[in-house]
Amino acid sequence: MDEIKPEYKAQLEEVYSMSYENEEEKTNKVQETKMNIVRSIMRSDMNETEKNKQMQMVMTFEYMQDTERRRRDSISHYVRNVDVENGSIDASQVTWNDEEHRILGCPHYRRGAKMMCPECHQFFTCRFCHNDACTHSLDRYKVEYMACMYCLRIQKAARSCKYCGKVLGVYYCDMCHFWCDNGGIAQFHCPFCNICRHGKGLGIDSYHCPKCNTCIGASKYDQHVCMENKLDRNCPICGEYLQTSRRRVVFLYCGHAIHCDCCDEYLRNGGYTCPICQKTIADVGKYFSMLDQWVEENPMPEEYRDLTQSIYCNDCEVTSVVPYNFLYHKCPKCKSYNTTVVRDTH
Repeated sequence: MDEIKPEYKAQLEEVYSMSYENEEEKTNKVQETKMNIVRSIMRSDMNETEKNKQMQMVMTFEYMQDTERRRRDSISHYVRNVDVENGSIDASQVTWNDEEHRILGCPHYRRGAKMMCPECHQFFTCRFCHNDACTHSLDRYKVEYMACMYCLRIQKAARSCKYCGKVLGVYYCDMCHFWCDNGGIAQFHCPFCNICRHGKGLGIDSYHCPKCNTCIGASKYDQHVCMENKLDRNCPICGEYLQTSRRRVVFLYCGHAIHCDCCDEYLRNGGYTCPICQKTIADVGKYFSMLDQWVEENPMPEEYRDLTQSIYCNDCEVTSVVPYNFLYHKCPKCKSYNTTVVRDTH
């Protein structure tokens, strides 16, 4: 979730906390401060997208702060004056992954703990639940306290409750503060990714590629295509950030990453090239054979038969000169029809 830069937030909090003789004076001072911050943003070395985001957050700061205050006053997650040594949460804060079968957790995970956000002191079952409800992100690495949903007691984050003894997650990571009862699927914490991954561990069934900066299954490691910070980008289909996404990610033949479900939907709708680099990502042998037959059965009109075109092959990245065609152009090197016309050469 995007956040306003601390230096801008501090200036706005200061101007809103000052005393004014009347509302007009306050409005003028707030507007002056906002415009000064906007000018500072425009002079910064941020890219245009980030500048626009920061300016939007500056201009809507009061509204966003008021929205969060209303959320804190209304949602059941919020606890005022938290007593982290002897306190407890209310029974109404217990949440379920599957209420019918009495499985504790949330829509995202099965677990028996709620974590306390170190910034707002609200209790949420997971960081996704928190980030969906708040205007700031929960820093999982700074979490110190949890609440057991069996006995409701607040305590230091741990795998088991120190009061009732219940195990709150079959898997627990003390770095990510991540609890999970996921049906026996093995998980481990990668110190290089600094997040938890599926698998038995590094050197067992997974390896970390320093260039890709991600973990890759042992069976695919020797064949994988290296790409700088492979997951430090958004899914090209849905736009969700891949590095911390809960959804399964697959690596295409070209090396680019995409959500597995997004890829399946993309292929079902006729896509067969990478949305990023346009290389072929599916088995299109039969399709290309059909195009061979179509080109053979539909020769160009006489006046076009001596003309040629320069094409670029998205698969082998070679530029070639081929016979003129209205629709399809086959790469003479790799035999792919995944090509783009560069120009008519005649």
